[in-house]
Amino acid sequence: MQVSIHHRIFSECSSFNLIDIQQKALESWCSSDQNAPVRFLGQTSNNNGYKTYHFFEVAPHKTLKNCLVVRM
Repeated sequence: MQVSIHHRIFSECSSFNLIDIQQKALESWCSSDQNAPVRFLGQTSNNNGYKTYHFFEVAPHKTLKNCLVVRM
């Protein structure tokens, strides 16, 4: 299954964090009942090393099959 990251998250994360967020999103979705969007807590850091925590939401893409979208 493909996991797509919403463009707003790219401005706040380094590439390493994006892989971590994609993995957490997929794990959260697969461990849920998959009937509603799932929220999970993730940590981001920008290129300056500033770290923050955010709640992310993962849900099926509205038009693509086998694709999840992660939003903040």
